[in-house]
Amino acid sequence: MNDFELSWAAGFFDGEGCVVISPRGSNGSYYTIYAWVGQVNKRPLLKFQELFGGVVKFSKNTSAGNPYYIWRVAATIAENALQLMYPFSLDKREEISKALEMQNAKSKGKNLGSKPYSPEDQMKFKHIYDEFKEIKTMRRKGLLSGVGI
Repeated sequence: MNDFELSWAAGFFDGEGCVVISPRGSNGSYYTIYAWVGQVNKRPLLKFQELFGGVVKFSKNTSAGNPYYIWRVAATIAENALQLMYPFSLDKREEISKALEMQNAKSKGKNLGSKPYSPEDQMKFKHIYDEFKEIKTMRRKGLLSGVGI
């Protein structure tokens, strides 16, 4: 993988991709990060799969009847893809940064097997998640634009 491929992927992801932090567990005390790109053209998604792993799946047909595909990664695979794209991202830097912060906090948390994270860890996760939601809200309202290099 070279800088040309990574800059292409980051640019494509900036325009077509999505970063998600999703609460999990019965009380929302666990969070998973996801990265995905949806597209009618399957070819660029297969390139994402080649570069970063993950899956490319048929999702649905568009209103025009065209097939719609999604490339999707989660957790540590998403972390790896986002870390590699981050230096080249212009529009989704803040979202990527928060997702990476969440994944880092989870890896440093005190989860021992099937036992839940400590209350302190859960509070930290919630704080990161709330900041992530605020970034998404600001972007939707047009109050946050991409950061130049």
